[in-house]
Amino acid sequence: MRYRNAIFQYSWTAVHPIEPGSPFYGGKAEDLIRDDASITVSLTGVDETFSQTVYSRYSYKSEDIVWGARLADIISESAERGFRIDYAKFDDIEPTEAPMWTLESA
Repeated sequence: MRYRNAIFQYSWTAVHPIEPGSPFYGGKAEDLIRDDASITVSLTGVDETFSQTVYSRYSYKSEDIVWGARLADIISESAERGFRIDYAKFDDIEPTEAPMWTLESA
């Protein structure tokens, strides 16, 4: 989950917070695998340069989901160099805190 996207200034980042009310809230990896679940993401937008509608659709199988992780930050900032983009980390993931619902049931 990101609140800003400094690299792609004119792009959007689609986010689905997993909180009470989300169909994923309280779920576990085992549940999705057992139920053979999949998540389909479908986005529609407008390319401002060519005024064309752009469609994107992708399906993720339950095995594709990495639990307890998020995409690594690829942007860093320093006083000497300003903003830097590390494309070597573009597909990297890093661990996150345990989901709230797992802490509530502990």
